[in-house]
Amino acid sequence: MRHCVHAGAQGRLYSCQDPDGSLLRAEYVLPRGQHITREWCEDTATRVTSSAYHSAINVTVPAYTPERRWVNRVANFDNILAATLTLFQISTTELWVDTMYDSVAAVDIDQQPRSGHNPALAVFFVVFMIFGCFFVLQLFIATALEQFAKMHQEKGRNVLLTAQQEEWLTIQRMISDTNLRVS
Repeated sequence: MRHCVHAGAQGRLYSCQDPDGSLLRAEYVLPRGQHITREWCEDTATRVTSSAYHSAINVTVPAYTPERRWVNRVANFDNILAATLTLFQISTTELWVDTMYDSVAAVDIDQQPRSGHNPALAVFFVVFMIFGCFFVLQLFIATALEQFAKMHQEKGRNVLLTAQQEEWLTIQRMISDTNLRVS
C-alpha cells in the first residue's frame, strides 16, 4: 500500500506559493485556460499582465511580478521514508484531511495542484483512516493493558487505589463479611 501511494504521488504535492505560504491561484495570475507550472513559478522575470479573474470583471491590471517560490508539503510521498511518515501521521488523525485534499488536487510532476482534480483518491484516504486508526488504537489499548497488568502484578490487587482508599475498602469488606443480628 505504501508503495502504491509513493508511486502515484511522488513529486506531485509541490505548489507555487507567495512569501506568506499561501497558494498562488492560476485564475488570479494567468489568463483563462493556463495553469501554473514549476517553470513559471521559478521564473522570477515573468510578469503578470492579465488574469482570468481580471478579464471576467473587465479590469486592466498594471504589470507586476508576484514574489513566489516552488514548495513541497512537509507531509509528502516523495520517498519511502517520507511516505511512511506521512501515512503514520495520517493514521494518528493529524492533518489527514489536509493531506487528503492536497493529494486529491495533485495533477502531475511540476504542475500546480488543482482543487478536486482526482476525487477518487479520497476513497484511499478514507479506507486507510478506517483501518489505520483502528490499528493505532489497538496498539494504544494493548500497551495500556500491558502496563496495567504489569502494575497489577507488582503492586497487588488494587493498582489504582491510594493507601487510604485501600484501608477504607478493607474496612468495608470486613463489615460486609460480618453477620450482624439485629433483634
